[in-house]
Amino acid sequence: MRLPIAFLLAAALGAAADSVTLKDRSVIEGKVLSSTDREVVINTYNSTMKEMTWGVKTFDRGQVVKVEITPPDPLRDYWEKSSVARPDRRDLMAFCAANGLTVEQKEEAAWVLASDPANADARSVLGADADRLLRADPRLSSDLRGRLADYAKLDAAARRGVYEGWKKDLGVSLPPQYFDRVVRSLEQPKGLQEDVKLTYNTRKAGGKYSVWVPEDYDPHRAYPLLVGLHGSVNGLGGVGNGKDFIKHFLVEAPKWGCIVVCPTCEPLPWTGHPDEYTLSFVSEVQLLYNVDMNRVYLIGHSRGGMGTWYFGPAYADRWAAFAPAAGSGSGNAMRAHQTGTGMYIYHSSDDPQVGVGDDRSAALTLQKQKADFIYTEYPNAAHGWPREVVDDTLQFFKRHHQMKKGAKGPEAVRGTRPSFAEPLWPDENLYFPVRPAGGAAADDVATLVSDIEMGGTRAEKAAGKLLEKKDKAAISPLSKLALDPKQPEDTRVQAARALGALKDPGAAGTLVRLLQDKSLKLRRAAADSLATAGDRKEGMAIAGALDALGKEFDKDLKKLDIAPWEDYLAADAACVAAMAALGETRVGAVVSQVAVKKILLAADLPKFSTGYDPEVARKKAALAILAALPAFQDARLKADVQAIRGKFANDAEVGLRASDAEGKMP
Repeated sequence: MRLPIAFLLAAALGAAADSVTLKDRSVIEGKVLSSTDREVVINTYNSTMKEMTWGVKTFDRGQVVKVEITPPDPLRDYWEKSSVARPDRRDLMAFCAANGLTVEQKEEAAWVLASDPANADARSVLGADADRLLRADPRLSSDLRGRLADYAKLDAAARRGVYEGWKKDLGVSLPPQYFDRVVRSLEQPKGLQEDVKLTYNTRKAGGKYSVWVPEDYDPHRAYPLLVGLHGSVNGLGGVGNGKDFIKHFLVEAPKWGCIVVCPTCEPLPWTGHPDEYTLSFVSEVQLLYNVDMNRVYLIGHSRGGMGTWYFGPAYADRWAAFAPAAGSGSGNAMRAHQTGTGMYIYHSSDDPQVGVGDDRSAALTLQKQKADFIYTEYPNAAHGWPREVVDDTLQFFKRHHQMKKGAKGPEAVRGTRPSFAEPLWPDENLYFPVRPAGGAAADDVATLVSDIEMGGTRAEKAAGKLLEKKDKAAISPLSKLALDPKQPEDTRVQAARALGALKDPGAAGTLVRLLQDKSLKLRRAAADSLATAGDRKEGMAIAGALDALGKEFDKDLKKLDIAPWEDYLAADAACVAAMAALGETRVGAVVSQVAVKKILLAADLPKFSTGYDPEVARKKAALAILAALPAFQDARLKADVQAIRGKFANDAEVGLRASDAEGKMP
């Protein structure tokens, strides 16, 4: 006898488990993979991956009394059907009507009305709200959208006046910050942006991220957001970082129509930073692009899987679902289950880097609790991340929404929740101030220096504008910022680079002082800037800084991690290039002994994280140094060119650069 269909539907939004009842009256739950006249196969951890064997049970048909297949849940089906780049709104409206999804039916009707204001079916669904929406909702009102160009040119006070007029005359109900965010969002790039500097919350956090945004992005539509946390090895080869990790999702994201953000954690692990370090990246994307807060998903591999195991349960109320892959640290899985948050866990049983034990333990716990989860385990994928598992995870995400506390347990949050309609974020107007588009007031020196103080992409843009202005009045406030050790490192680096961009000798004194700073990134920025703002007399100061850099490198060599190794090489190459640019030819000895032999060609490097190739950063520095060596007009440096060539004996690019250098040397 089949279970009553009402029971099955009530259970579907939770674990959505099939069941097999045996003759001994035991009931096995999970995902039925096949049911034939000969046998029944069920995965007790809900996975459909054919490679999985752990937890998969096979029964002779004679042992089985009954097989129950849970019917599809209409709400989850709707979520999946709507998770495409260009959904057919009319079909979705009809689907919702047929399945009693009234909240979603009204939402789809509004979108139908946006393209067809006279559509009778949509008007019937919306009733008296139809004309109001056509007048007051920017999704539907081309008139209101058209007014935003003039709105963008106003300052904050004038915008509030216009907004009050819209409320009175048009019946606009969206909050004023919605329109400010839309105007800001229209200025943001689309497609793939790599290594974007964090702007939001830079007084407490910092770093960079890579982001992908649909090419047809519309700031009046709220999009799903996928947050990816990389590991030491990104699963595609090479060291983990946001720029590489985002490649996992660039095939599926355009089909899904979601926004993807992958921060870079420097240094790993993710839990080695305050929580706001990671969460600030998510907040920034939600402030710059319109995100559906009901469809935010977290995914990570390796150390990123460990980070996902931390941030997923710890902030379960922020995610519709999360998915740790090849990670560990699942002690808080029950908290996520209690909030109803979906979980997709992946591991390989032969993983040599991160043992499978924690994830198996979590899967067993979630299985007993009849949680909403999938656990997929491969027998022979080592520490990789199979493509089909990534795709299956994303498919799982599409059938999940934000959950909330209900009378009988967690229940789905219905409808769309645009991030642009949310209350103001803490300090939002500090990091993203409301300014007239193209206004001259935003380009005065004081404002631009203030923007540099805030750091991030905002600082980069301000530095570019200062370069255009070439105003000496900026030297003093920029010097104060660059020399202030209490300022964030990124702010000081941006100030140093802005000083160099001004190409004024008046900045040289500050830049020379920065060559002695503790920060390797700041020393590199100072050297780069002296190449344009200094003259030959600063060349000897750079030589002294290079000598000091070599002594520090000696002390740190045995304990170097990835980031310091790359920072030392970058600072080394910057010093050599700066001395060459300034025409300082008396420094051949320090270039040879320190820049080339001690740092660039350092042997006995420590063991870095698995999968990291230190020669990639070394090659980048080598190419820069080879390009600079001819400027010293020192025949003795030919031996160093030969040494670099020997280090990269099989690299054609380095070989060509070395030959070019030799041809220009005495």
